[in-house]
Amino acid sequence: MILQGCGKTPLGWDLSNDAGTTVERFFWEKSHLDQDDPTRKDNFQDQMKRELAYREEMVQQLQIVKALILTLADIIVSLQQHI
Repeated sequence: MILQGCGKTPLGWDLSNDAGTTVERFFWEKSHLDQDDPTRKDNFQDQMKRELAYREEMVQQLQIVKALILTLADIIVSLQQHI
């Protein structure tokens, strides 16, 4: 869809130049893509939730590993003192 030469837009932008046309076209296409595929936004949010859950799980696992390493280090130090 070419918007050039259509005067003022509903947003009040003057589209008599190419820069205005490009900006208006970008927003028009984005709004229509969102309307055409409303699940895209939901899919993105679901993906972000999964990513956050994955990262939180990794943090928990790293904390467990850290605790185990510190415990083993304490055991080694304790054993060395008894030798």
